[in-house]
Amino acid sequence: MNKNNEYNKYIIFGEFIVYGIINKEDFINSIFRETKGLISKELNFDNLKKEGKIKNLKINLKNNSKETKGNFKIKVNLSKVETSMLAASLETVKKIKGLKTNISIRKIEDLNTEKKNYILKRASVLLNSIEESGEYIKSTFEKINNLLESKQNIKKIKSDEIILVKRKEDALNLLKNGFDNVFYLDNKKLKIKDYLYLSKKILILFIKQSDKRILNKLRKIIDIDYFVFSPNNKEIFNLNKKELEKALIIKNINTIKPSKKDILTYLLGFEQNTNKKILKIIDENIRKDIFLVLDKKSNIRFKDKIENFSKYRITEKDRYLIFNGKLEKKYLRIIEKNNINIEKIFCRSTDLNSNDIDIITFREIF
Repeated sequence: MNKNNEYNKYIIFGEFIVYGIINKEDFINSIFRETKGLISKELNFDNLKKEGKIKNLKINLKNNSKETKGNFKIKVNLSKVETSMLAASLETVKKIKGLKTNISIRKIEDLNTEKKNYILKRASVLLNSIEESGEYIKSTFEKINNLLESKQNIKKIKSDEIILVKRKEDALNLLKNGFDNVFYLDNKKLKIKDYLYLSKKILILFIKQSDKRILNKLRKIIDIDYFVFSPNNKEIFNLNKKELEKALIIKNINTIKPSKKDILTYLLGFEQNTNKKILKIIDENIRKDIFLVLDKKSNIRFKDKIENFSKYRITEKDRYLIFNGKLEKKYLRIIEKNNINIEKIFCRSTDLNSNDIDIITFREIF
């Protein structure tokens, strides 16, 4: 076995459309036959199945009068490279039973990821009972640092209370000392849905007194239930467990509520006049099944029926998109693939997310 390419269990997730009627057996037989010899004998589906390296193959499909749509997942016991090559080979299958076919791989999942995350989180707790050299602790916390980054999705914090801190180092120190309901704000670009989620929680802002300008900024847009200053204006990442616990027990009550104007101005990222202009355009066109493209001053550059969106070419002058309908996956893919300067998408409804663009539903702002 190659030490740099260890074998592991992975799941390949994919979806397909066949322009005609097929069944599960047709699909399996075709991918076995059409991919044979493409890569190597060792990666032929027949050989992999015989050797027990394909652990499971599940297919779901639905037929209508003209086509068959479905999805599949394949559990394999291969290396990362072999798994990726096998997955890519599936996308070369263009016909099943002579019918035009499109197969796309959505993702490849490592079955050990969940175990690894548990190990790292548990290690952060066990560290408190271990006396080791500074270098060992530093090495361990580099791994915990990666864990913290992976958990910086607010909705993954299940506690009723969320401790907000300024810096990543502050969050790491709290994690080290047993506080796992922490979120750090430094350089975070939060979306409207994040603020809506925060508004349902008990929020504790934990900062240095010299950083209280953060408090003044935040309480314009969200309701901070408590704010806590670090003792003697010390850096939070330098506080020990006793100091942290003492500080977080004594909470100063703050009940200032943000206004609707403050929330819209901050969350939408516009000045008040631009807010009104965007909202007016949405309101005037809300019952039409069209899309609108706006520039940075919120002037309408282009509008057409949503069904024609795939023909539109996004330019560097485009800043905002308004979809007076459901934002579907095919449209978001086009936007993300060709995006230059698009900052926000407003739509009637969607169940999609984007890492690069804020997606805002009408329900969130009206």
